Amino acid sequence: MTDKNITQNHVGDCLKNNGKLEWLSTFLRRLHQLDGIAGLFNDLKENLPGAIQFSSLKLVVPSFLDRPWFFDSTCEPHEVSRKKTELIDNVLTGAGLLGQAYFNRSTVHCKNAQSNSVKATLAVPLIYEKTWGVLAIEGDSFSDEDVTLISILSANIGVYFQEQSSRSELNIFTQQLQKLHILIRSLLHTHNRDHLMEGMLGYLNSIIPDSACAVYIFDNNSANTAKMECLAWYEEESIPVPSHDLVLKCAHSTTSLAEHSETGLTLRRVSPIVFKSRIVGAVDLYKPSGITPKELEMYQLLIDYASSFWVLYDLIVKKEEEASIDPLTGLWNRRYMLNRFQEEAERIARYGGNACIVIGDMGNFKQVNDNHGHSKGDEVLIKVAKVIRKCLRFSDCVGRYGGDEFIMLLPNTSKSDVNIVLARIKTELGLLKITGGDGTTIIDVILDFGVAAFPDEAPTFMDAINLADDCMYVKKNARKKQTR
Repeated sequence: MTDKNITQNHVGDCLKNNGKLEWLSTFLRRLHQLDGIAGLFNDLKENLPGAIQFSSLKLVVPSFLDRPWFFDSTCEPHEVSRKKTELIDNVLTGAGLLGQAYFNRSTVHCKNAQSNSVKATLAVPLIYEKTWGVLAIEGDSFSDEDVTLISILSANIGVYFQEQSSRSELNIFTQQLQKLHILIRSLLHTHNRDHLMEGMLGYLNSIIPDSACAVYIFDNNSANTAKMECLAWYEEESIPVPSHDLVLKCAHSTTSLAEHSETGLTLRRVSPIVFKSRIVGAVDLYKPSGITPKELEMYQLLIDYASSFWVLYDLIVKKEEEASIDPLTGLWNRRYMLNRFQEEAERIARYGGNACIVIGDMGNFKQVNDNHGHSKGDEVLIKVAKVIRKCLRFSDCVGRYGGDEFIMLLPNTSKSDVNIVLARIKTELGLLKITGGDGTTIIDVILDFGVAAFPDEAPTFMDAINLADDCMYVKKNARKKQTR
């Protein structure tokens, strides 16, 4: 049978003369302090017998925080997987008592024996704005007071699920906005269009897991000469690369295009990047399991920013290149790096975090110039600069600090992680084959590094730079002693 809705007066009549109301009040006070859904179930399993006698307790939630949940107080560990699949299928299809409670959004109180051990079952939906799941208890019998208590309990658990879900969505959205803020700050300092696109795709990959994404650049807005700047991330190697057909159509469309599954899920979205009323490119996002509405919102927000960044790219980058880039290596110059350090210090002071400063000095640069000529020395500097840039992340920054000195800024990076990066740089430098002026001699490239952490080891960035410089000279002198 299905119970009628319970009025507030009926609640008072049922609970005011016994300890059930006191138990309920105590539980509700600690409900929002419980450690997630598992903590909720364990609390009920341990404490509910103080109000209601039952033989088993079940909690079935088809989808909460992007996954199904199933708990059964009497289920053996080896049976959990099978029973979880069975009961969740029942709930989603409306089968059985739990399915009836879930689909009808009403309490089901079955007083007839279903087996030799179960004489009564009480299944109550967890509802607040939507039906989250079902709470079910089995026992000898349940009074009207028991039904009232479980109904009130389930209603409050529904509120709990809604609050936890809203909090989770808010946390995810906040994290996405923080990542977007960091991305925007980084993109404002990039002077390379590939890095601009790489940063966008890296952001998409971080907020939309199990997806593939790529940027396409259209040459002269012609679909026949569409040129792809292919920068894609795959969470799983099994994700296939989608065809270019939809992208070619996007070359002539100012609106986004999409592909859907048979059930209506958005599997793919291709959106144009429009600059000065001209379609200059497109961002392609593909997710085999389906792109959620929230993910589509963040994706479209990024597309809007992409068009703005394209404008900034043309207006700002040329000026920055003239004033802030070392003309020989293409890296940032000393002036720009010092300004960048100041910006990073302000970011850390406002939002927290840390950064590492690295000073790199060519160990044998004078000999290269003396033995092979300054033009060959310039070639070495250019190739070393390319190696360093290749080994750093998009969010990192590297510049030419002096004649043969390089300086690096690695935000939110520990010294141990920096040492891994430096080891990679040294390995790549060891693979360089730079011939000397005679065309046969191979020039050995030696780079000594010093690292300092800000603000852990130095109160200001200038102090960190000086500390990194001192560390570099200590390592340089130690290396020289070993080679004597």
